Amino acid sequence: MGLFSDRSLPDERETDTEKLAQIVLSTGNISRKYLVRDLAFAVDTKEGDLFSTDPNELFHDLIMKLRQQAVAYEADAVINCHFEHQTTTIEGKSILKLFGYGTIVQFNQTAIS
Repeated sequence: MGLFSDRSLPDERETDTEKLAQIVLSTGNISRKYLVRDLAFAVDTKEGDLFSTDPNELFHDLIMKLRQQAVAYEADAVINCHFEHQTTTIEGKSILKLFGYGTIVQFNQTAIS
């Protein structure tokens, strides 16, 4: 329950999920004014091959790590993202290492009078 209402406070995880979903990820620039906040780097390791499953599923955790960094800055987007992969074999198992990086930005707020 909220302090001054009967409404329940949103679950913190739900709020985080909503914030993560609102973060824009782009492999290029965006046509909007923004303030650069920082660089974001993320690494993920999976067992398997890049083409043994859906690449969108493989990169999901890596993308979420980039979005989490943007949320930590209260930013709006990660732009100019680049993704790389490397496959190695350890004890006969194929290990896929995924790398991602981009620029964390916050959109400039404009007021039209």
